[in-house]
Amino acid sequence: MSTQQPINSDTYIHSHQLLLGAQSDSDYYEMEGKELQRRIFHTADNKIVVFAVNPTSGKIVYEVSTDEGATWGAGWIIVADNTPVKALDIYQDVNDNFYLAWSEGTSSPNEYQRFVKMTYTAGAWSVGSVITLTSATPGACMVQCISITMRSNGDVMVAGTYYASSVWHVPYWNSTNDGATFTSGLELTTTIPRPDTVQLTPVGNNIWAIIATQFAYGNYVLNYHTWNGSAWDGGAGT
Repeated sequence: MSTQQPINSDTYIHSHQLLLGAQSDSDYYEMEGKELQRRIFHTADNKIVVFAVNPTSGKIVYEVSTDEGATWGAGWIIVADNTPVKALDIYQDVNDNFYLAWSEGTSSPNEYQRFVKMTYTAGAWSVGSVITLTSATPGACMVQCISITMRSNGDVMVAGTYYASSVWHVPYWNSTNDGATFTSGLELTTTIPRPDTVQLTPVGNNIWAIIATQFAYGNYVLNYHTWNGSAWDGGAGT
């Protein structure tokens, strides 16, 4: 399963204010009124890697500690200049490579879903070319509406949500060559009303897509679909 872990603790944020580079509590909540998609990872060689979305520029950045967080590098390293990022998800594989998927844009219809791989070699990461999964998405893309995972055979899967022409869509993109290329945005489903979030997770040789639907304020229904490597099933709800 993905080792992604969001940092949501105010205690952690305030005790590491210099690391996160914010000047006030409000700086953490400038993107879509939500927390800034921070992610923290631990590598096999005991590095700590923190990803964040810069609250001013909207760029994806990361920082590395080689001594369990006692000290940190010279500054944030930019992963992607595409801005502003609205939702971010990251997958870490067993070789400490990072696979990033995000949505970005200022307003409909200028919204995009993108991907990049960070390859870990000789103690450092190299950032690959940013791949645009889809462009000019016609509709709002909400925070947490993108997800990325890896199947047991190494296939990379990305899914998201958007709204267009009175229909909510859950597109997905699949790569069988480690993220070098992806299928075009195919539809996982268009029959779920208001899919607020979609979460991908590997289960055995398959991938589950768990979609949360808000049918009334504060009330959610979970729908899940299974990808067997070539097709999605009809799904089930709870």
